[in-house]
Amino acid sequence: MSKPFVSSTQTELLEQIKEKIKEKNVELLHLQFVDIEGILKHVTVTAEQLDDVVEGKIMFDGSSIKGFSPINRSDLYLLPDLNTFAVLPWTVEEGYAEARFLCSVTNPDGTLFEGDPRNVLKKTIERRRKKDIRSRSVRSWSFSCSKPMKTAIRRSSSMMAAVISNRLRKTWANAFALKFTAP
Repeated sequence: MSKPFVSSTQTELLEQIKEKIKEKNVELLHLQFVDIEGILKHVTVTAEQLDDVVEGKIMFDGSSIKGFSPINRSDLYLLPDLNTFAVLPWTVEEGYAEARFLCSVTNPDGTLFEGDPRNVLKKTIERRRKKDIRSRSVRSWSFSCSKPMKTAIRRSSSMMAAVISNRLRKTWANAFALKFTAP
């Protein structure tokens, strides 16, 4: 991804983005957002629609996104964060490229949609800032085990023992100092 643009005003930033779109021959813009489960979603538009994108006029059906909106209030809009514009390097070819914006989800009246994880994070950070509590967000890879480790190891050992022949079982047991028992 390219480095974020640094600009004193949104107008200057938008001009830099337009220049980059022209320079790299960007044809498609991916407006990315995250659903309630943290899965990346996007709406793709042509680069010619940039002005509509910036004004938050790109709509999508919120009822098609799990946990977002009921069918009777399904119209939601995407408002891009201009600082997140990036040309996607794996799409760059001679005379063609694609780019993306990270977006906040808004209601038809322009207010922030409360089911958008990005908006929830923004509100949380703002509340903490007002209480003079510093916040820091980082990406994290997590691992969890739903069963106690002993049970998980015992079960995986039992499954391995059922599959591996006696001869291989002895070899593995000696090599890893494990004792396998047949299920």
